[in-house]
Amino acid sequence: LIKDAVESVFRIKGREPGKPVSVIVSDMAMFERIVQPPPPVFKAIAARFWPGPLTLVLRAVPGIPDDILGPDRTIGIRFPRIDWLRALVKTLGAPITATSANVSGEKELYDPRDVKRAFAGLVDLIVDGGRTPGLLATTVLDLTGDKPRILRDGQIDRSALEEFLE
Repeated sequence: LIKDAVESVFRIKGREPGKPVSVIVSDMAMFERIVQPPPPVFKAIAARFWPGPLTLVLRAVPGIPDDILGPDRTIGIRFPRIDWLRALVKTLGAPITATSANVSGEKELYDPRDVKRAFAGLVDLIVDGGRTPGLLATTVLDLTGDKPRILRDGQIDRSALEEFLE
């Protein structure tokens, strides 16, 4: 089921095969079920930036499908600020994929009407959470090495993360 869903995301978005897909969790209990114990710096980073626009890359526990993992069985995890989204994920009981609502390589879509036009007939369900503010993508921070490393600049400025990067 997960493999089929991930393949659909790649096909519909025209996403490059093998590119990792991050997931959204509803709470820390769900987070802990899918990752190996994080490094000590995780607690301080999560306390300051979660929930929020930060994707953390950590090592996945055994049993997480390879289809969503990055190199060395890593997984990107978001804990979003959006209450209804966290409630939806909690109701589903499992993390959901978290890619932008656009075809790969094309501009990001912020208006639900544009999303519906772009993906009508291609997806089973579109949840209309209203127009997004059009902010930068999430910042992606890799916690799998000796020191945290920014993989993608985004909404959280590098200067806000500086103390964790040293």
